[in-house]
Amino acid sequence: MFNNDHFRFLSEGKAGKVLKVKAKKRTGAKNFISTMRLTLTDYFTADKTVALGGVFLLKEGKAREHVMQHFSTVPLLSEEDVNNWLTFHEFPAPLIAVGTFLTNEADLDLRLQHFHNFSKHGKGGHYHNGESFLLISEKLYEGHLFYRYNP
Repeated sequence: MFNNDHFRFLSEGKAGKVLKVKAKKRTGAKNFISTMRLTLTDYFTADKTVALGGVFLLKEGKAREHVMQHFSTVPLLSEEDVNNWLTFHEFPAPLIAVGTFLTNEADLDLRLQHFHNFSKHGKGGHYHNGESFLLISEKLYEGHLFYRYNP
């Protein structure tokens, strides 16, 4: 079995274009990352894949995230199985998130968004697949996303 759950954002360390995003308040049902991804998806046509990678900071509030337990000893055959295996937690800000998102799967069965979070206070987790990630909070987010687009 193969799982396309390994994302990397590589950089040569050279200066380049950066998309700076700030959000002070939640205005809709989608989370911060999904909102950015869906905005790009609406803008670009379905035959073009745009990927962004970077970091953002949850400055205030709290986040609902999951932490993976030890590898499962039984097959996880459904989303319900996976959610029963994961442990879910609320973690306080500040949290630093690092990851990627893309506008479509490019016919490769890719995960559309994937972010991990860490902090200096020792709490951190993972966004898996849903709309609850990082948006218990309605506080300030600030992100720096790096992109390359080849039309």
